[in-house]
Amino acid sequence: MRHVAASVEGHCDKLHSNVWKATPVLPYFDDDFEVFIDPSQSNYFYVEFEMNARSTGPECYLVMQPGRSGIVPQAGLGSIAPECALCCNTTWNAGKGLCDHDSEKEGGSWTMEMFVDTARPGDGMLSATTNTTHGWALEIRFPMLSSPLHGGLLNRPASQHLPFSSVESLHPVRGQRFWWATFANALHAGWWSKLTAADTKHPEFIKRLCEEVIREDERRYGFSQFLVDANNAAPTCYYEAASQNLGGHQYMHNPDQFGYLQFANVTSPICRNVCWLARFVLAQIYQAEVHYLMTAGQGSFTSKIGDLLSVATCDISNACNVSTLVDALNYVDISIYADDGKRTGECVRYAVPGVQNSSSTGGPCFTAFVTYTIRSKGVSADKSLLMFSCSQARLMSQPGVGQRPGMPVP
Repeated sequence: MRHVAASVEGHCDKLHSNVWKATPVLPYFDDDFEVFIDPSQSNYFYVEFEMNARSTGPECYLVMQPGRSGIVPQAGLGSIAPECALCCNTTWNAGKGLCDHDSEKEGGSWTMEMFVDTARPGDGMLSATTNTTHGWALEIRFPMLSSPLHGGLLNRPASQHLPFSSVESLHPVRGQRFWWATFANALHAGWWSKLTAADTKHPEFIKRLCEEVIREDERRYGFSQFLVDANNAAPTCYYEAASQNLGGHQYMHNPDQFGYLQFANVTSPICRNVCWLARFVLAQIYQAEVHYLMTAGQGSFTSKIGDLLSVATCDISNACNVSTLVDALNYVDISIYADDGKRTGECVRYAVPGVQNSSSTGGPCFTAFVTYTIRSKGVSADKSLLMFSCSQARLMSQPGVGQRPGMPVP
């Protein structure tokens, strides 16, 4: 990149920019690098770290919370947002103490406070950036576990809010072989680095420039990755260069589409994740069910897999592939439990154009199950039946297969 935009600097809710003076800012207002990690492999409790070329370290942490009673998925698809979509450098704290202003005050809650040589022990978070004529490079060291002095990728107080497993069980030392993880860059048009404070006072001007970029891309290539993000106080014009396939949504916050981060010794063979197939199928079913609710279901889910096997409910526009889903039926058993035709209930209510608005409760529920049998590579007679599930709140669960209990977690 020959034109790197980097104006946002500061820490936590003190983030500021000499270009974006009249609006709250985030690192992705510039060209930034983003790390997404979900150790729970559940679509919940994942963290995102955003860093730009001015950062001496990750200055802002965008995180996922379970929301009200763990029923609310990440915003999008007509759902409502979590309780706290921007929690700076702390999460799972009931919305209190969102920014600690360089002192640890969150008590038992999770925080990824930066490591400071004169104030904290040497096992905290470290990062470094290097700027060159042609771009910038970033190096990060994350602490694996939290401690009384700093946070980590795994949080282990009693208030961890993981409803189905202990944090210790997710640690690689205990045998956890996989996490979900991905990376991305928020990249802007070449003129973005030349914006001035005077320009940002005219959002319609920025919007027009972005629309010109999109039209030119479509003329030249037939499509454009750029989008005008109008959800902010000022419009941003960028696209995500991601290590994952974003599907039709072009949206990063889909953990069930993240890649797999595998932990292994250098002498260990590469393991194949037997859970991947179930995750892939359940992600497709979730997308199809929500789209069915918004269209043919008019506010209700369906228990009939045949209702979902149509391009009207499963298409690339909603990150689904009907032919692949049909093919999956040859390899797995799919069961869906839903009250057909029921439009009310105790679960999250999705928005349906012209019918209903979204809400944290009041909507119907569904749970999809995927089961299949795996055989031991060494002893073909040894086999196990695996069952996975996904709810209307996009909460996935899976058996603890492939675990090798190891040393106690430090």
